[in-house]
Amino acid sequence: MKRNDLYSKEEKLFQDKNKIYSVQSVKQIVYSTDIRDFGQVAKSVPCQDVCPAKTNIPGYIRAVYEKRYGRAYELNRSANILPGVLGRICSRPCESACRHGEPDNGISVGICHLKRSCADLKPGSHRIIEGLYAPTDKRVAIIGSGPAGLAAAHDLAILGHKVMIFERLEKPGGMLMYGIPEFRLPRDLLMLEIKNILRLGIELKTNKAIGSDISLTQLEKEYDAVVVATGCVTPRKFDIPGEDLENVHKGLDFMKAVNEGQTPFAGDKVVVIGAGFTAVDCARSAIRLGASDVSINIRKTIEYMRIDETEKQEAEFEGIKTYSLIQPSKIIGDGNKVTAVEFKRTRMEKIDTPPYRISIPIENSQFIVPVDSVIAALGQTPDEAVVSREIDPLACIYCSACIDVAPKDCIKMIENIFVNPDGTYGRYEETEDWSRVVSIAIDNANCIRCGQCLAVCPMDCISVIKTELIEIDT
Repeated sequence: MKRNDLYSKEEKLFQDKNKIYSVQSVKQIVYSTDIRDFGQVAKSVPCQDVCPAKTNIPGYIRAVYEKRYGRAYELNRSANILPGVLGRICSRPCESACRHGEPDNGISVGICHLKRSCADLKPGSHRIIEGLYAPTDKRVAIIGSGPAGLAAAHDLAILGHKVMIFERLEKPGGMLMYGIPEFRLPRDLLMLEIKNILRLGIELKTNKAIGSDISLTQLEKEYDAVVVATGCVTPRKFDIPGEDLENVHKGLDFMKAVNEGQTPFAGDKVVVIGAGFTAVDCARSAIRLGASDVSINIRKTIEYMRIDETEKQEAEFEGIKTYSLIQPSKIIGDGNKVTAVEFKRTRMEKIDTPPYRISIPIENSQFIVPVDSVIAALGQTPDEAVVSREIDPLACIYCSACIDVAPKDCIKMIENIFVNPDGTYGRYEETEDWSRVVSIAIDNANCIRCGQCLAVCPMDCISVIKTELIEIDT
């Protein structure tokens, strides 16, 4: 079939073993740079518009319908390099935006499971084909083999650079390998997709910690560029009495132990504190370790949990209870071991700035819950100690979520930052070209302190401190 023939006829026949079926072919392809067209597409295809990777969702659904699973997989992989992984753990913002879920249209399409199906059903003989650039003789070191590090390595290798990944743990994958339980993400699938990336000639060195095994300064000397993709690996703390007692686990540490094949102590009655995916993963893992009474405890109400409806249903199906409008105030122990948690009840209160609804502790509302173990799944923050000196802002991972919500032109895309003689950061050069961005900066002169950027930042990169000048007569 000639390429031109694809667009000259209205219909083509496709044969798959003993089945013959037809699909409507594309009659014309038109490319546009008009911003009005992008706006119209966003309205017409809201599922793709809300997808963080802007995956061609209608395209791969069509390919799945046509039983061209390899093609559907490639359409997914062109937007994200781990389609099979995302088909199992994605939070599915596309499905809540799906037009089929609008009133009188029925229910949303199962977009995420279709992504999973194309990864599972593509032929075993399917070969991934990528357009490679000529070698550049440039060498790039990447610190961290999580999703960000793998994606950076893949794209840099495509562009012709020689890439080396340094991973401090035994296996690659970062949070995918050590933070998510295997019953949600099979490890053979994860390793297959990682190998599909490494096959481009990317080298991987595991058990190599930056700072102890090799210094950042040494990497800078040996490589033309260094990408720091260490992720968020430092668990947040309660900052309440008793959190250092035995059998009080940090959520990420608990999951890491489980995923390494260990059996951290759970006991019979387990209290999980947290409202995200890690909290649910910890609770479901505790059930598999033999606990019979597992609960998830949250400060707000269930609709504010940072998980999708599927995760809520899975937890409920496994007998995990969710208690809302409570927060821990003290962890109680007998000797060094935890025996109970003191909670305070909370209430929801409206405020005028993001996140608009906050939880407020209610005085004199304490009550005691006996426990065998406590798991604090409060989220994680970046670990700046991963490297041997302060992380350079030019090497950080960034996104544009804050720019998208800023009501004023106060968040700048930066292509160069100058350092003052005293070592402090000086003036910066702005850019409108996203491909040249090396950092994001807030222009304090134009910032109105609305808090929108703080609310949408997925990595807690932004902090706002309220200051006041008060004059006191003496």
